[in-house]
Amino acid sequence: MSTSASSPRRAFVTLLTNARYLPGLLVLDHTLKQVGTRYPLVVLTTPSFPEEHLALLKALGMSTKRIELLEPRGEMMLIAERFKDTWSKLQAFALDEYERVVLLDCDMSVFSPIDSLLDDDSLLLSSSWIAAAHSCVCNPLGQDWYLPDCTPANCAYTHATAHGGAPPPVELLPSKRTYGLLNSGLVVLAPSKTLYDSIVHHLHTSPTVATMALPDQDLLGEVFDGKWMPLSWRFNAIKTFRWVHPELWFAETDGGRRLEGRERGDDGVAVLHYIVEKPWLDALPSSSPDLETHKWWWADWRSMLDAWEGDERLSGYVEGVRRLVKSEADL
Repeated sequence: MSTSASSPRRAFVTLLTNARYLPGLLVLDHTLKQVGTRYPLVVLTTPSFPEEHLALLKALGMSTKRIELLEPRGEMMLIAERFKDTWSKLQAFALDEYERVVLLDCDMSVFSPIDSLLDDDSLLLSSSWIAAAHSCVCNPLGQDWYLPDCTPANCAYTHATAHGGAPPPVELLPSKRTYGLLNSGLVVLAPSKTLYDSIVHHLHTSPTVATMALPDQDLLGEVFDGKWMPLSWRFNAIKTFRWVHPELWFAETDGGRRLEGRERGDDGVAVLHYIVEKPWLDALPSSSPDLETHKWWWADWRSMLDAWEGDERLSGYVEGVRRLVKSEADL
């Protein structure tokens, strides 16, 4: 394995287009620092993100890069309005000042070190490949935009459960359509102008783009069909894994204790992905199986603000960011 642990030309990158998602970014940054990352977090911001918040990002040590929205041409059939900005995160592929980037969604929390994704050169078979975790196709909520083959029997994580947590390997991906589906919440990539231009060309010319349910994710699946390396579930553990794939999430100790995914260290949840409802924005019913993971986000939020209160550079920002979240009592 070749590594470049001290390279300054590697970074985590995320996209922020509005203030509603700023709390998510702040917790992502806080938890990355909590696990001792050696790499910077670069934030791509669009003109719709209020400039008044840029000083806070700078105070926290984040780098920012202003970009314009990247969009397809023509009408789209999006399943959610919030997806209309997500094409823009593909501009991480244009950051050729970096030799390696890990693109993260800002609705994520980090529970154990993930610098290995930037250190390990063997993760990408070549600079034209990417690495990502599979998409879960179990469709537990019965959403009608899933295709008929999206069932637990065809899910890559059902395969992983039967194979010690390991995802289907590259050579097995063509065996089922669903094994070829990636989740774009975390993507390891080597930026280049050539690669970025090919992505934009596909975005602007492919007839399939207009019908993509999950914009950037589906596009990456097409552009990198047969050219992506599967990552372990733990690097992009969507919160529903806790109840959809509990055999992956939980582990039993010798004493019979059931360990939560976040308690398991190097073989448990490294990155938790808060898909759909966001802890800081959305109320969950008391019956929701996601209540537990949302509690974890709030614990990280409180820990972060407590640290800010004791830092003269950051204490003045506390009340302003508190106004961006719904109080826990309201959720």
